[in-house]
Amino acid sequence: MILLYHKRIRVSVLRRTLALLLTLCAAFALLPARAAKATGAYSWVKVKLTANNATSLSISTSGTYFIKENGMEFSGGTLTVRAYGNSLTVSHSQYGELYTGASCSILRANVERTAGFLSFNGRKYLGHFHLRATSGGYIQVVNEVPMAHYLYGVVGYEMSELTFGIEALRAQAIAAKCYVINQMGSGEYHIGDTSADQVYRGYNASYNNVIAAVDSTLDQVLVANGSIIRSYFAASNGGETNLPSYAWPNQGRSDVGFGISIDPADLANTYSKKEVVRIPVNTPGSLSAPLHRLVLEKASAALGMSMSGIEAITYVSTEGPAYAGVTRNLTTCTMSAVVTDGMGTQYQTTFTFRLSELYARGAVSDGTLRIYWGEQVGDQYNIYHLRYGHGVGLSQRGAQQRANEGQNYQQILAFYYPQASLSATGDIQPPSNPVNTLAGQAPVPGALPVPAATPAPVAGAPAVIAYGMINYPDTNYRTGPGTDHQSYGKLQTGEALLVYGESGNWYHVGVNGVLAYVYKQYVDITPTSGVAPVATAVPGVVPVMTPVPVTNPAPAVPAALGIGVLKTSSVNFRTAPSTSARSLGKFDKGDVVQVFGQEGSWLYVSIDNTYGYVSASYVQVQSVAQTAAPAVQPVETIQPDAPAARQGMLTTSNVNLRQEATTASASLKKLKKNTAVTVMAEQGDWYYVEVNGQYGYVYRSYVRITGTAAAPANGAAPAAGTGVTTGKVNLRTGPGASYNKVTTLKKNASLTILGEANGWYNVAAGGKTGYVSGKYVKVTAALPAPPAAVPPSPTAGTAPAEENAAPVVTAVTGETTRQVNFRDGSSTSAKKLALLPKGAPLTLYKLENDWFEADYKGTRGYISAEYVKVRG
Repeated sequence: MILLYHKRIRVSVLRRTLALLLTLCAAFALLPARAAKATGAYSWVKVKLTANNATSLSISTSGTYFIKENGMEFSGGTLTVRAYGNSLTVSHSQYGELYTGASCSILRANVERTAGFLSFNGRKYLGHFHLRATSGGYIQVVNEVPMAHYLYGVVGYEMSELTFGIEALRAQAIAAKCYVINQMGSGEYHIGDTSADQVYRGYNASYNNVIAAVDSTLDQVLVANGSIIRSYFAASNGGETNLPSYAWPNQGRSDVGFGISIDPADLANTYSKKEVVRIPVNTPGSLSAPLHRLVLEKASAALGMSMSGIEAITYVSTEGPAYAGVTRNLTTCTMSAVVTDGMGTQYQTTFTFRLSELYARGAVSDGTLRIYWGEQVGDQYNIYHLRYGHGVGLSQRGAQQRANEGQNYQQILAFYYPQASLSATGDIQPPSNPVNTLAGQAPVPGALPVPAATPAPVAGAPAVIAYGMINYPDTNYRTGPGTDHQSYGKLQTGEALLVYGESGNWYHVGVNGVLAYVYKQYVDITPTSGVAPVATAVPGVVPVMTPVPVTNPAPAVPAALGIGVLKTSSVNFRTAPSTSARSLGKFDKGDVVQVFGQEGSWLYVSIDNTYGYVSASYVQVQSVAQTAAPAVQPVETIQPDAPAARQGMLTTSNVNLRQEATTASASLKKLKKNTAVTVMAEQGDWYYVEVNGQYGYVYRSYVRITGTAAAPANGAAPAAGTGVTTGKVNLRTGPGASYNKVTTLKKNASLTILGEANGWYNVAAGGKTGYVSGKYVKVTAALPAPPAAVPPSPTAGTAPAEENAAPVVTAVTGETTRQVNFRDGSSTSAKKLALLPKGAPLTLYKLENDWFEADYKGTRGYISAEYVKVRG
């Protein structure tokens, strides 16, 4: 800070008084709205969900669903969706492949909100999913959901269940509803799930206030001139409401329903974002270094000579309304100052500069705020940098404050939409259940029909005991049962096989005129109709036997591999390793189980002489018997390589380390700029990292990869556990048998256990890091329980930045990947500053809501992160 020394100079100081006028309607009259569409036209909303250009998705299900295209019904379990070019395949964890085609609709049989949900990207969604393979080979996901259920997923995330009063939530519910109604058209979807439209995060059954707010106002809309208005809203308005035509000039947006008014409630809310530049006037004080430099530069320019010191600021005024009728969106500042040259001679001068220069020079730092205005407060002049959002319509912080002060939702809406009235609409009807018109015609889930044209039997082959069909593209068929045997070629999804027997993890098959072997995982089997399998005398081949359903099979004398203790209560004990399997009962926290093996992310255990499966995430393994597991069988490598562990460094401060790969997850801690992290795995736009012995997820845009992670030395790494291999086993690049092999570990190899994912341990061994199946690891020091979740601080606004991180002032460079619009705000509705060509060089300052704040040839603006390549 740089001190100003006061000189007694009599200069009049502008003092401005603002009259605050607030006219609120006690309540809106509920008048019938003119129906713009047929009755029920607004009952369902189609939302395009963010899928991050995925080619493979995992969707868990709760409740009963069916595939519209073929009538296939299923309950519970997990769906795996994969895109192959312009086609996609939907498979079920229990029933196998359900459908293949260009698009697929997964419909919930009962659309009541308590009847089930689909879990996707860490969130729960009501209603239906419509999936399509795009021309780029990605999967598009559209959630079709009843209007009320859609609003549950908006209101609870645009506002907060915990910190916003019920009247504010009701006002938000009506505003969000009117906005989406105006988005409805005839396309594949009506709206997206990001702040480019309005935030939608699915269903949370614990949000009781949100559900009550939506349900109690479902039939109400805002109407002006006989039509439902497009009711814009934003986090805060900076103390004055705005008009659509001002926020989005040259776009033809209507101002009907809106007005300009001073909003003291927004200013009074301590959560409203703001920056204040305090300038002492005719009194001793100090200026920040950036402001001191700015004042000297402007004074020198006005005097035509170089000034080196500031003695006093004698007058400050903010002026120049950006638009007609506004008083708190100002553009210029006039200032008088006494300055000195290098010889100490004093000069008094007056100059004017643009308020936007305060941000350009670093006197303010929050690039998300949009307006400036000022006032005299005692002996200092305050310049405010405010308005988080466009300021049109409802201010969420203003609504929060008004509800806290006792206003109802009618009064809140009357202030923010002064030319509109609340009306009833008959266009939102209770949702009805879909009809499965193909019920009874669908194949039995999991049963593969006998191919219409079966392959010709191979000469000299044993008897055919089953039919098979390939369920994965580019599957090798080999000369022997192992990846070390030569491949005859590749088989594609849907190709038929004749099955003669099995050898370990491989089927012995006939295909394309030869006897061959195919890895079991990539074959769906149907026994030959009415024919019992017959054992054959082919050396080394065990025939496939017709399976006989057995409820809760238990080994006669199983060999326990270890002892475990339940970490939580009400844990289901199931007949099979799937959430759709029948529950045999519930475990309580502290119950002791014997562990016999692991299948995927499930443990096969016993309690009270009953055998079944429990999710491994609920069990703390405390001791392990000295029992070796069988050696690992080699498998096919189909999926692309997963990245090995890498070293990285954070490029900004205040970055959240989160429990899960979503901004809705709890933050474990805040990380500073230049903190070193070890990147263990990738999940969408997130890195799974280790930092100082703690594990979690970090948004990948805040991490710069600096090299390959070093292996732990002498066991000194911040490991969460230790173990040894129980047999010869592959160390892989990711948590699955389809990931590439890093190396092969010998039996009894020492492991440093870094984490666990889907039944696989992330380990360090012999100077390398990777993943090993939990089936072949004896844990000698168990993983500790995960740290307690820290509830995230609720925030309002249209999807704040992932971290609310401090802006990255040190430049990160990048370039455009295609021709793209450069805008003055982080939205496709913001004003276009320029059309940038492919390869345009950028200086990147901040990533927020999937938009970069950037500089292009001296102009500051925003560009969609989708079209930016970061260089470093």
